[in-house]
Amino acid sequence: MVEPVSSVSIIVEMDNASLVDWDDVGALIAVLQQEIVTYKSSRPKTQFELLFALDGSDDDAAALRGDILEACPSLTSTATLVCHSLADGRYYELKNAGAQMATGEIIIFADSDMAPEPAWLATLLEPFSDPSLQAVNGYTYLDYNDFLSRVLALYWVFPLRDNDDSKWKHRSLNANNCAFRRSWFLQNQFPFHLGFKLSCGMLWKQMVKDGVPFRKLEAYARHAPFQGWRFFVWRALVTGQDEDRRYTMRTSSLRLARSVHAVLTLFKKLKKALRRTKSHGAEVGLSALQKPAAFLVWTTFLVLAFLGQIQHALGFKNKAPEIIPKGIEVS
Repeated sequence: MVEPVSSVSIIVEMDNASLVDWDDVGALIAVLQQEIVTYKSSRPKTQFELLFALDGSDDDAAALRGDILEACPSLTSTATLVCHSLADGRYYELKNAGAQMATGEIIIFADSDMAPEPAWLATLLEPFSDPSLQAVNGYTYLDYNDFLSRVLALYWVFPLRDNDDSKWKHRSLNANNCAFRRSWFLQNQFPFHLGFKLSCGMLWKQMVKDGVPFRKLEAYARHAPFQGWRFFVWRALVTGQDEDRRYTMRTSSLRLARSVHAVLTLFKKLKKALRRTKSHGAEVGLSALQKPAAFLVWTTFLVLAFLGQIQHALGFKNKAPEIIPKGIEVS
């Protein structure tokens, strides 16, 4: 059998690990190991590297390596384990740093708060037997386990696991579930931006503009449920700020234009949310009585996002890089 790739580096950022329990991270490691074992059972020559990139020092990296091996003692018999630290490293910076450290012909980006489904690895890697292909984008959906997480799963930027083809069709790059030829990515890394989650969209837009050969694949990965009202409020505000940053980059830096855009965005998203409540509410387990409540909760999110967006548009901007605040971490 012809090997589609000779070596693979799976890069896991640890920035999002603060939002989930360590048991969830341990479960991800176990799933990744099993995916590698399954893949190598029919393609034994492919070499794998698991590279964990974290904000911190060399001592922090050594401690993380110990925690990983405690959670999964046999991991090093499956793949080379690397823990790399970057002082003050943010989400995309950790991914870029991991890519620079990686040795694999193909690099896969995963997140510390996601869990691949079976056959995820093979689905991502098989298309690279086409030498012209430079990138693939997997399918990430948001899991849920209570009312608030059901609301977020319904309206979030990720499509639902099933029956959400339209949203999936228009979904941009999933930085938590994608793969690149390393040689291409090192020349086209996630661009730096002060915003929280803009760099993946910026890279995706450039890829489409440049006609970079890529494929969207049903390589399913479950994103852990978002938890807590503190996260809800902060994420809404930073979503609005990112929306203004995006509009400024693409359209106009004029404050009046940005303010008008903030108002139009609010009403556009409210209209879209109302349609989605009717069409997909039942698919996340919302009863007929819960659907209006879900819409009201998401309306609150959109209003908070509007406040963040209009505040940013009027010049009350955060000039420091956006990071996950300490107050919303899982204890």
